[in-house]
Amino acid sequence: MAKKKRIRFPSKPSRYEFDVAIIGGGVSGLAAAAQLSRVAELEVVVLEKEVEPGGAPQHIDNYSFGWREYKRPMQGPTYAKKMLAGAKRTEILGGVQALSITRDGTDHAVIQAVGPQGSFTVKARRVLLASGAWESSRFSRKLAGSRPLGVMTSGALLRHMALTKVLPFSRPVMLGSEWVSLASIVTMHKAGMEPPILVDEWPGPAAPAMVLKGLCKKYGMTFQPDTRVERIIGRQKVEAVVLEHQGRRTLQVCDGVLLTGRFKPEAPYLAGGFLDVDAGSCGPATDQFHRVYEDESPTPVYACGNLLGLAKSSWVCSKQGETAATLIAQDIAGALDQAPGVPVHISPPLKYVWPQRHVFEKGEQSPKFYVDFEKPCTGVLALRSDGRKVADRFLPQAIPGRLEVLEPPPAMLPVLRGGTRLTVTLEHPDDGPF
Repeated sequence: MAKKKRIRFPSKPSRYEFDVAIIGGGVSGLAAAAQLSRVAELEVVVLEKEVEPGGAPQHIDNYSFGWREYKRPMQGPTYAKKMLAGAKRTEILGGVQALSITRDGTDHAVIQAVGPQGSFTVKARRVLLASGAWESSRFSRKLAGSRPLGVMTSGALLRHMALTKVLPFSRPVMLGSEWVSLASIVTMHKAGMEPPILVDEWPGPAAPAMVLKGLCKKYGMTFQPDTRVERIIGRQKVEAVVLEHQGRRTLQVCDGVLLTGRFKPEAPYLAGGFLDVDAGSCGPATDQFHRVYEDESPTPVYACGNLLGLAKSSWVCSKQGETAATLIAQDIAGALDQAPGVPVHISPPLKYVWPQRHVFEKGEQSPKFYVDFEKPCTGVLALRSDGRKVADRFLPQAIPGRLEVLEPPPAMLPVLRGGTRLTVTLEHPDDGPF
């Protein structure tokens, strides 16, 4: 295998004022940059914290990329290279971290950033947040036990393999059952690792059950839901974990623990800023046009991709980036509806809803509301406009990390459009066993 040729990206911009600044050079950010170059003549800059843009795909060798964008399967590094090539008219900075976003008293936004050559500011008419998400660490999951080597997230595993080609373990226990967990199973087996078991504390998988069962059967793994890692055992390296399932404890011998999923937005620049942050997703609060709000008003800042909530597949992130870019171009041209959106309220056990605000527009098709949950539950998911129900859907089993969609029928759109308060709730909830 030929050694990958590294491209050096500048860490300081050639100018300090742009039409659009994109924070994040992963799939969403690069797709947005490429789309902006197709639909408008704008000066665009991308600020990427990694030295080399391209996102997670550049570390993934399986052929799960490119179907939507390029009509053929691609390995991750090839896909990332194609995404970069599509944004060739864009100024791309590597090794640059956005620290904060402020306003300058006009409709521009100001980004304070830092890189290897020091700090600088970038002013832009519009800003797109596409910095993605990170997996929950051992600390955030509160896993007890000793602190041996061999406990890492799937993202850390990919970077480790790309840099060293050395296996950190051979038979790790896997935690989590989201889409990223399925990709991790394939990646590990391709590299020669054989995880014996995948566990999740919820009663069912967040990823499609049939796909997960098929992979487990193919690779001789066991999927054990309703199970948590109670303790990690090991001195220098992981030797075993204690699993707790419905009150029973078992010892599982292993040489590592792979943490997958439980994504959280990677956006330190939101802290203490003027932009609204959703309490459930911890990401920016937007309307369906991807505009981020400040109190009741839309701002010149947009957001897309994994930053908005659940981690999505590459093609969904790519599509969202293109959509956000098109809306930004329309906004700069004065062709986007500037009316503020109506807030969408939720209550437990719902964790968050996207979009957090909805703008009623002429000729609108039935809008979709995406919902995640704090805990497993069942019940009727309902959307109300000023107290009147406009859509509902029975959920036999809602699992955290598995996005549920609620879409009102066309006949109820006139009622929805006339509302001043939208609420999404779970009615007749049942928290008992399924």
